[in-house]
Amino acid sequence: MSLVSRHIPALFQGVSQQPATLRQPAQAERMVNCYATVADGLKKRPPFQHVAKVTTADISTAFVHTINRDVGERYVVVITDGDLKVYDANTGAEKTVNFPQGKAYLNVSGNANASFSLVSIADYTFVVNKEKKVRIKDTPITQPPNYSSWYRPNTWRALPASRTYSTYGRGTLTGTVNTFSDLPKASDPSPPSNGALYKVAGYDENNFGGYYVRRVGGVWEETYGPGANDTLDELTMPWALVRQSNGDFDLTTFGWDGRRFGDEETNPPPTFVGRTINDVFYWKNRLGFLTDENVVFSGAGDYGNFWRNTVTTLLDSDVVDVASTTTKVSLLEYAVPFNNGLMLFADQTQFSLNVTDLLTPTSVSIDVATNYEMDRGVRPIGIGTDVYFVTRSGPYSKMREYFVSEDSLSNDAADVTAHAPRYLPRNLFKIAGNGNEDVIFGISSEPGHKNHIYAYKFYWSGDQKLQSAWGHWELDPNDRLLSIDVIENNLYALIRRTDGTYLERCDLDDSATVAGLDFDILLDRRYEVRPGDMRFEAGNNRTVITLPWNTGNCDRDSMRVVYTTGSDSVGRLAQTDTYTYPISAGNAEIAIPGDVRSFKPVVGLGYDSEYQFSEQFMVDRKEQAITTGRLQLRTFTVYYQDAGYFETEVQPYGELYSSVETSIVPSGLSSFTGRTVGEESLQLGSVSFHSGAYTFDVSGNSKEAVVILKNPSHLQAKFSSCEWEALWHNRSRSMG
Repeated sequence: MSLVSRHIPALFQGVSQQPATLRQPAQAERMVNCYATVADGLKKRPPFQHVAKVTTADISTAFVHTINRDVGERYVVVITDGDLKVYDANTGAEKTVNFPQGKAYLNVSGNANASFSLVSIADYTFVVNKEKKVRIKDTPITQPPNYSSWYRPNTWRALPASRTYSTYGRGTLTGTVNTFSDLPKASDPSPPSNGALYKVAGYDENNFGGYYVRRVGGVWEETYGPGANDTLDELTMPWALVRQSNGDFDLTTFGWDGRRFGDEETNPPPTFVGRTINDVFYWKNRLGFLTDENVVFSGAGDYGNFWRNTVTTLLDSDVVDVASTTTKVSLLEYAVPFNNGLMLFADQTQFSLNVTDLLTPTSVSIDVATNYEMDRGVRPIGIGTDVYFVTRSGPYSKMREYFVSEDSLSNDAADVTAHAPRYLPRNLFKIAGNGNEDVIFGISSEPGHKNHIYAYKFYWSGDQKLQSAWGHWELDPNDRLLSIDVIENNLYALIRRTDGTYLERCDLDDSATVAGLDFDILLDRRYEVRPGDMRFEAGNNRTVITLPWNTGNCDRDSMRVVYTTGSDSVGRLAQTDTYTYPISAGNAEIAIPGDVRSFKPVVGLGYDSEYQFSEQFMVDRKEQAITTGRLQLRTFTVYYQDAGYFETEVQPYGELYSSVETSIVPSGLSSFTGRTVGEESLQLGSVSFHSGAYTFDVSGNSKEAVVILKNPSHLQAKFSSCEWEALWHNRSRSMG
């Protein structure tokens, strides 16, 4: 039997469900409420901070959209059947929304979450009801009763003052000529009258459809033929949610252009007429719609125009309307811009929209990229150069990462859950992420998982992926996650609880701190108490704090109060067994002995993080696991940075025996408090942080022993690497 050791160089590769012999050294058996980064290593996840209680109503089936106007203005749009509300994402305050045309467009027959699609462009958010079929107006062009209240983009071309909406383009055809030069002239014996309408038909051998001109002010202007229904019904087209200068919002109809040139043959309606719109997006300065197998783009920079601007020639800035190219029916569900490209998703096929230089009617094609089944209930997302989408796999879900290799020009969609195929639950309904943090989050409606956030952390160095880590976060068991979104370094969550729905924010920035401190306080539902929230009751010798959330539904063992100021109180946790809540004054209050008003308390709920190491093996010269022999673990040493507190738990005989008391080798629990004798940081009455190495006993067979890093504290601890020491005995010799 020989004494051996092995170094685990990193702890940031997350969970693996492969056989332990095939795992990387940095992969774990279990990782809960942890956040692993290449820069900081393994640490406890950041906390969720209270923003506001947005409603007491049940909005579990609502569609949620975020508007990221700028750093100072971010909004959360919540659409339920027949209603729409807007909340300030920074404060949670509900904004005033006006409905000058009513709310009929918001009515749906099913789940609102599956019935809407939104995209925001500056102060305009286009709202698509996927159940509404777009129509052309039933009668020739007439003045709509609400025409004056339409919203129009800056590029919308107003009608000349000499004509009104109700008279433009009406009348009868005066005559037909073959070429423009054949039109009547002012010098003719019978000069053309103002308003005369002619068709320039061309010659049959030119295969030319012809165009129309009208005499206006002594010149011929191109127009369209008489009697055509050229107006899109604004009540069935997407509506616009518009931010006003006073901060209010209006939801109303939008000024969609009508046909101004040609006729049904030379300038036909866009293909979404008579159909529903499945998705709305913005790409290359055009507004885009998906309908059945087609993608339709507005005119360049002209979001309200889906018609050609002339029929005499095809302009590069004209509307683009193109269909997918495949032999099977592929109804397009989602469009995702990424890496200067655009991916289109059907339920079993992924398409790439290819353009040569500029997006024009003649430079575009839709080509099959890959053929994977997609979970239609989860919108794909683009992050940097990649696109991520979800597929179903029996009772589980998979996530695929689509990328284009510039070297080989080959398309592929890698399964990033290949090493954890039974980790993601089914019924995922939202994924969100961004490239600032290289992270993706997902939430599910599956029972037992409604309070879980599944986190995929990745890191690319050139074309090499150095990190591909899965883990999950757990909120209170009674919480239900309704929506998540990531804006810059913040994860926003809409959470349903027994007393209402709350908006909370999680700061993913490595340098996040609490006001006045140089470290973070890890408490969920965290609230930084304001002076007006506290009152001192001298007769009872206690401080009563009024919170913005109900304390009556909180687990008493989870409630924490942390002080952020005071010569000997910075970061100190108030003694938990002295709290009183709920008190008679109301369920939103908590009482603490003494006068703590000057300590600027922070209140929240504690949560535990756990990282369980994989089974350990000796390896041969090829770094392959040796499965024979006996590996008796003696000690583990973890290397930590900026640690205020952590625990190590050892179950030497395995999880089945963790609660069994034994006088031989009981389960051991030791803790590190961040204080080391002789260190300058050792100061009584305040927290301290320390970096170094911590060794603890295991004394168990590697096939049975369970080793866990835990942190139930409000203070952070970061782990960069680990090593273990063991006695190894093997009667056989490896042939490798």
